[in-house]
Amino acid sequence: LLGAGGIFLDKNGHRFVDELQKRDFVTGAMWAHNTGPYRLVLNGKSSKSIEWHCLHYAGRGLMKKYVGAEALAQDMGVSVEKIRETFDDFNKAAEQKSDRFGRKFFVNLPLVTDEDR
Repeated sequence: LLGAGGIFLDKNGHRFVDELQKRDFVTGAMWAHNTGPYRLVLNGKSSKSIEWHCLHYAGRGLMKKYVGAEALAQDMGVSVEKIRETFDDFNKAAEQKSDRFGRKFFVNLPLVTDEDR
């Protein structure tokens, strides 16, 4: 899911790790960061590219679909402006191929807050 363009957000709407690192590294970052719950966020392009997986996880109650970032922000209890800021920072990092967490692989961009799927 992360290789299709997903990002992790903490409870405040911030990224905190290179999501494409090995699982042990990412879970270690979650423990060290200690601001869960964490959410794996996919945009429409990403979810479409791995549609079977999304349907599988959603069917088991492990994944939710939000229409637009406003619904995500509301569920998280953060402002949509915070989500927009995080998305904008990630999009800029992708354009510059310079992510402060070290991510080097970016697909299915941009992340936008007004996406309707």
